[in-house]
Amino acid sequence: MIIRFSLLLVFGAIVSFLMAIVLDQLSITNLAVQVTELGAIILLCAFSLIALSGLMLASKLSIVAFCEYFSGRQRMERKLLFYTDRRNRLNQIFQFKKARLLYVNQQKRKHLLAKDDRESAKP
Repeated sequence: MIIRFSLLLVFGAIVSFLMAIVLDQLSITNLAVQVTELGAIILLCAFSLIALSGLMLASKLSIVAFCEYFSGRQRMERKLLFYTDRRNRLNQIFQFKKARLLYVNQQKRKHLLAKDDRESAKP
């Protein structure tokens, strides 16, 4: 609705500029200057209306996003995601520690087997 009204104002400004050209051709310069000023004011109003509606829409969306961010449902979802991520991170750390421990035990076993082989090979 606001865009239609703004486009109507732009169309009216264009018509007034064309009318000013016609009045200037007819040598009615006083009226042509006033019509040109009227067209400029109408065009300024149209663009101001578009800018104002854009600012209002942006502020409305910001307020809605702000309220939604601090809603109870969003807080619970963020908390759930935090705990899920924490569990996954702890599980990953556990798997890394388990793999490291298996590697260390395997290296110790190899070392003991090599030591045992050396001792059993001695006469």
